[in-house]
Amino acid sequence: MLEEIKQELDRKFDIIVYEDTENNFTAGCRNWGDWEFPEDESCDDGEDEDCDYEELTSESYNELRDFMKNLQNHYPDFSIDFYTGEKNYIDFDIARKA
Repeated sequence: MLEEIKQELDRKFDIIVYEDTENNFTAGCRNWGDWEFPEDESCDDGEDEDCDYEELTSESYNELRDFMKNLQNHYPDFSIDFYTGEKNYIDFDIARKA
């Protein structure tokens, strides 16, 4: 079943990283969806920040959340989580439930 989940992710996202074991895997993609700078962040504060932190737009986040919810419903024996990070990365953690 892990291979089926990987195929589902590959169809939706351009997965660039996989790390897996017998019962779980992590995966990552970059630059999927639309991203924007958070409203409360500013790159004009004079600090030596490289201003590379963006968040998914609400539309892209909702699409991602709905896709992952459907995937979870289709594979209830697995815990399926996602996280967004710097440089427009999305990480996925998939593990077989005990």
